[in-house]
Amino acid sequence: HPSNLAALVLCAGVVWRGVIQCSSIQLRIRLRSVISDQFISYHFCFAFQAPRAVVETVPTMQALNVYAMENYGIGKKSALKAKDASVSQRQHRLKVAYESNGLRRVVEGVLLVHLHGHPHVLLLKENSVCRVQDNAAGPVATPADASQGPPNGTAASGVATVYTMPGGKIKSGEGEADGLARKLKHKLGPETQMLDFDFEVRPDLVLATYYRTHHFASTYYPYLPPHVSNAKEQRRLYVIPLPEKCSLAVPDDKKLMAVPLFELYQNPQKYGRVLASVPDLLSRFRLNLV
Repeated sequence: HPSNLAALVLCAGVVWRGVIQCSSIQLRIRLRSVISDQFISYHFCFAFQAPRAVVETVPTMQALNVYAMENYGIGKKSALKAKDASVSQRQHRLKVAYESNGLRRVVEGVLLVHLHGHPHVLLLKENSVCRVQDNAAGPVATPADASQGPPNGTAASGVATVYTMPGGKIKSGEGEADGLARKLKHKLGPETQMLDFDFEVRPDLVLATYYRTHHFASTYYPYLPPHVSNAKEQRRLYVIPLPEKCSLAVPDDKKLMAVPLFELYQNPQKYGRVLASVPDLLSRFRLNLV
């Protein structure tokens, strides 16, 4: 029967379509009728729509070369002069500076190396009597507040173990790139002229910006809260691509630590909220461990 024949040809056409990948099939069949003894011609034409190519959109990730820790020589240099002798003295200094100069601008560098096949961040570790890690919410207690106990991360003697990224406050009117390069050289640059090099600060490698809303608070926000009209401090992080080989010098009162990303991740109790967020922030880059 012609309808059965058409179904058979259609099935065959589907099979052929999958094998020979053609866009159409034309088939002519000449049959002889057993009733009239005449020949009847059938013309079948099957058209197939070519399958659409599935194009997967892969986001373009900026690549960063990260070199092995063993490529870098670590030396020592003279300790940096302390500006404050207590937490309360530091808070007073920041308040006076804000009233005179306005917003305090801080820039810090995220320096990456790899060790045992995993990225590490270079941090400065120090025992401080005037700073605490930025993980406490609300006002920070000073060592003099014995009834409230020592500040978060501070021993009973008033000395706190603090982890920081190299950098610091830049001068009024100074550009962030120039200011951070100056601070990095001050904190980690070798004193020997033949080993000296320039840190590369690139505007396209801004990692994050945080705000502090009170001189006596250790909490940094990645936004300006709606109830705050003016922040007291702006803190901006830059990824600093290190050269393949160089020498660094660490002040005597500090220790350079290579901290793995898995140690920083979701660990604000030890490193503070900003440092604990660095692994998340770095996920937008493709880190090439060279």
